[in-house]
Amino acid sequence: MRLLATNENLTLTAPSGGVQYGVPLKMGVVLVIPAMTVTEGQPFTGEVQGVFVGFPLKDGDTPNYAGEYAYFDSAASEFTLTKPTTPDDKPVGAFITEHEKQALYVPGIL
Repeated sequence: MRLLATNENLTLTAPSGGVQYGVPLKMGVVLVIPAMTVTEGQPFTGEVQGVFVGFPLKDGDTPNYAGEYAYFDSAASEFTLTKPTTPDDKPVGAFITEHEKQALYVPGIL
């Protein structure tokens, strides 16, 4: 056995429709934030762990950024405080304040 990746970012294959830089998506149960734009079937680097700003937030949601669960709505490609129905009913991270900025913490845990 040998270490292949540290799980902060992974090299994946773009699904149908490709991926766009910075637009989050779910690949199975894995939340991925693409670090590049590529077409379907091409390899791309995707961030799967970290602290992010500038993320798409559901209209009307107002997190306190004090550690509330963050969910991802795959159909709308946005983060929300509201627990969606299956298959997106597991939290993907937490809304936090990091360096005095409102941020999204994605621990990369399934």
